[in-house]
Amino acid sequence: MFPDKLATTYHYVLDSCEGEPCSVCHEPAKHKVEEVIDVFDKAGQIVRHPMTAYLCCKHFGDIMGNWAKEVCESTMK
Repeated sequence: MFPDKLATTYHYVLDSCEGEPCSVCHEPAKHKVEEVIDVFDKAGQIVRHPMTAYLCCKHFGDIMGNWAKEVCESTMK
């Protein structure tokens, strides 16, 4: 387990998550995950197009691994 101070430091909930449901289970989201894809327009210029998902702690941990699961679990106790 992580010490409380470390978990608090790394488990910051963005303001943009407020009111957003988890993209998987619809529980309140605590994390925002974004993938930025470079798309080229007709003139050959890069236009960044982000794909965004809001996730609860469980589903965030599923994609980010054991460290993320431990941080989320330690702050929910």
